[in-house]
Amino acid sequence: GGPESQAQDRKMVGDITGAQSYASTAKCLNIWALVLGIFLTIGSIVLLVSVYRGAYQMSLEMMKNRGY
Repeated sequence: GGPESQAQDRKMVGDITGAQSYASTAKCLNIWALVLGIFLTIGSIVLLVSVYRGAYQMSLEMMKNRGY
């Protein structure tokens, strides 16, 4: 399967360098996935907040125009 299982397979056969290379690849992929996930989460929150803020401003303007 993925780099983790390949690293374990290599370790079983005794290929330490191959196992280490697969392990570091897996570690790298995990780190990038984490970083990307964090950025996407923050981006989504910022987007939602700005959309809600815009809608709130618009509703205030509409109320002002109607004379509330």
